[in-house]
Amino acid sequence: MKIEDLRKLVKRAFPGLGGWQYARFARVVKVYSAQGIDTQLRPLAVVDLVVLDADLARDPLFKGPLRKVTLSAPSVFEYAPPELGDVALISFGYWRADRAIVTGFLHRNRLVKVEPGTWRIAGPMVAALTAKTFVELGSAEDFAVLGSVLIETMVAICDQIELLGAVGNLGAPLGNLATVQANLTQIKLDLPNILSTAVKVGQYGS
Repeated sequence: MKIEDLRKLVKRAFPGLGGWQYARFARVVKVYSAQGIDTQLRPLAVVDLVVLDADLARDPLFKGPLRKVTLSAPSVFEYAPPELGDVALISFGYWRADRAIVTGFLHRNRLVKVEPGTWRIAGPMVAALTAKTFVELGSAEDFAVLGSVLIETMVAICDQIELLGAVGNLGAPLGNLATVQANLTQIKLDLPNILSTAVKVGQYGS
């Protein structure tokens, strides 16, 4: 028996040895936008891919793109579709060509900002966080920084109003009226800057 014939017999018995046992790079060429419940009969979390070689050039062994390859995620509650041109890492379940699945993506052409202990979401046009009941930010004993600043701002406003009212109730002339008005005006001017700052969740002032 010739070596080539033996190789064919082995590949027929173990099709995965034909290259399907390797994880491969692939480039996203189509992102599907249909919405609804993803099922086995109607998969929606899918993309079309062009398989690449180790140098991220198109692999000539794959004549055409892989159609509707399933996207995976760290959790069933996370879904973040890629963009056209993103480089994915794919594997073939059970060494079968029809069981390709995207296992991850490379950070090519993406801003990388290393902050130990930080989980960062950056770059998408929209970041949507939804829940069936409620979204909890921070721990029970902490305020979000933005919430704390707003609380302090409202307290400052109330203090100014109480000061104005106390002076008026005493029947004394409102000598500090100009000061109160100036303080309230400054608070009003500061609010847009406060609201437009980044919101951090955790202990305020830490």
